[in-house]
Amino acid sequence: MNYTLADMITKIAIKSCLILALIFNSTLSYGVEENEVSIEPIRILASRSNQPFSHTLADGTITGLYVEFWQLWSKVNNIPVNIEVIPFDKSMELLKQKGVVHSGVFINEERKQWLDFLLPIHRINTGLIYNNSYPEISELNELKGAKVGVVLNTFQHKYLSDNYPSIELLTFLDTEQGIESLAKGDIRAFIGELPRVKSVMASQGFYGVINIAEKHLMTNTVHPAIAKGQPKLLKLINDGIKNIPIEELINLERKWLPTDKPFFSQYRTSSFISMAEKE
Repeated sequence: MNYTLADMITKIAIKSCLILALIFNSTLSYGVEENEVSIEPIRILASRSNQPFSHTLADGTITGLYVEFWQLWSKVNNIPVNIEVIPFDKSMELLKQKGVVHSGVFINEERKQWLDFLLPIHRINTGLIYNNSYPEISELNELKGAKVGVVLNTFQHKYLSDNYPSIELLTFLDTEQGIESLAKGDIRAFIGELPRVKSVMASQGFYGVINIAEKHLMTNTVHPAIAKGQPKLLKLINDGIKNIPIEELINLERKWLPTDKPFFSQYRTSSFISMAEKE
């Protein structure tokens, strides 16, 4: 078949259009994929110097049970997170912003007014720690008129202030300061979260100098929290928690708290229960 010059030019033009179309479509597809993966990281706030839950190593690495929980949540759900380890009071202030998540806090009535709490991720016992130069104590009522230490602006601080006005509260910026003051005899007792207290006692060599009462004062579930008015974020995080295999959560707890019964072991044969049922 003989082609004229016009036919050849037409064929070349058609091929060029097809090639351009393929390139254009490829570029569009790549752009969609890029948009799908470029998700804005969720900002997660965790408390500083809160071993074994969240703390910073000498080389700047952040680690701890709650830090690794959120790293696991991110990996399982393919959603990036930025985890910041900062002072507790600062984290609660920043939590008023939209799009910010606290790694885990206790529920109380004051916090319920401005926070939404998500599915529970852990349970913590609060204990009474006392100087062994005094007689054994196990009840808060035995501390009437005594100087008792507590970390500032924590659940325990609010609880003791509201329910035990006869106790002279001395507040500290962290558990280390409180335990050191107790060991020196400056306070009669200290009220704090037992995993944190035990970590400090072990690292500072205070076993044998101070004691932990056998009876727990209270047990609280730990919940991620966000400012109210963010239903999409709340659902995203809750759905993401449900996606994590239970065995991976149990293994994580055993890594950081080997002597405690894993909180998530209760979910081995059942699904996550609702917040209403939990309360």
